[in-house]
Amino acid sequence: MGCESGGGAERRAVIPQEIYHVCASNLSVSAEMSLLIASVLGSAAVFKLPSAGLPEFEVMAGKVRDSLGLAITLLRDHDVQRMRGADAVVVYGSDETIQKFRQELGWKPRFLGYGQKLSVGLLWGGGKAPDQVKRMVRDVVTYEQAGCLSPQAYLCPDLEQAECWAEALAGALAEEELRHPSPARSFEEEGLIFEARQRMLLRGNRVWGTGSGQPWTVVLARDGFLEMGPGHRFIQVIPGSDWMKILQPWKGKLSTLALEPMERLEEFTKGAASLGFSRICPLGAMQFPVLGWCHDGRPRLADLLTWMTVESGS
Repeated sequence: MGCESGGGAERRAVIPQEIYHVCASNLSVSAEMSLLIASVLGSAAVFKLPSAGLPEFEVMAGKVRDSLGLAITLLRDHDVQRMRGADAVVVYGSDETIQKFRQELGWKPRFLGYGQKLSVGLLWGGGKAPDQVKRMVRDVVTYEQAGCLSPQAYLCPDLEQAECWAEALAGALAEEELRHPSPARSFEEEGLIFEARQRMLLRGNRVWGTGSGQPWTVVLARDGFLEMGPGHRFIQVIPGSDWMKILQPWKGKLSTLALEPMERLEEFTKGAASLGFSRICPLGAMQFPVLGWCHDGRPRLADLLTWMTVESGS
């Protein structure tokens, strides 16, 4: 229990004794962050793993448990009673998953749900320097677009610029495929990619990457419509000077905005805030937030604490 004095009273931070974490099925990085937070707080941590497990995270959790002596429990099956008895519950997953656990839990003051979000980039500086394109590819291929920080689209002011960016990005993704081939995909994943490509073509958009040996996709979305892609190196480039109008349908579901050039940051900050973005960063940094990043705009450590005020009466 930490202490802080001020205002004639003493404030004490009450740390949760046990935190129940529901891990995402597609990425282990969120579970790793939860493990770090539990380690910093000194709280016991229960992790409900996805059915397929998280092998790398499980090894990491075992090492942390042995080296720090923390109470860490890994569950394959969901334990409702254990969850209801925890001081705080953290859930990663789809909006439907979060709603399911919220209803199952009932009322609890410390419930943190991190649902599906969408991230994009703004290309407002003209040009397409090789370094810029390289950083875009880094954002696209990291985690195979499985997380909320993965870019779904890049927006730029006009069609001519958008076409130049799309062509450069398609060429760079083809080169990246030779250096670092895409991981194997399931039949279902391949089906979702095929459907997304066909949908884009039917809407009159230009698509790169539909041939044999091209497990990546670049879409020049001439219709100016942004949709959530299927991941797996599927990226849209959308022309349109009114970037806020393009993103308006996604207000409240936006996470990270990559900006090029960062020198124009102040020009875009107000609009980004009004749309609900919680983070702005340079190209190439979308998947690598700073340690103090406020997930969904909230301080993760502070949200897990309860403050007790002790008044002396003097």
